[in-house]
Amino acid sequence: MLLTTCILFFAFPIPWFTVLLPVFHIQILAGVVYIFYSVINAWRRSVPSSATVFFDLLVIAVAVVHDILKANILIQGEYLMLRGTLLFILILAFALLFRYSSLFDGISELVFNLRKMNKKNISMTISR
Repeated sequence: MLLTTCILFFAFPIPWFTVLLPVFHIQILAGVVYIFYSVINAWRRSVPSSATVFFDLLVIAVAVVHDILKANILIQGEYLMLRGTLLFILILAFALLFRYSSLFDGISELVFNLRKMNKKNISMTISR
């Protein structure tokens, strides 16, 4: 759908761009709804980090909807896409940070257990 809209923008003269812009906005909003549907399904199936991704997408979706409404002169204010994108990236970075830190905690626990098992094996070997 998005590709079709882009082709239409290049195929028709400039005044058609203003006519097709609401169609493009509707397609963007439909994409946002589909993404939320997918993430909510992942959240229901208890996929790891799906709750974080849901709230992250909520931030970017609010920015997108706000900017679409501002572009259609339905609300006033400044564009939020830059701030929304920055917050989107920061939330994902922290989500990755917590995920990798939990992985390192698991690895350190495995190393501790392995060393403990090695000490037991060495002491059993020496006692024989």
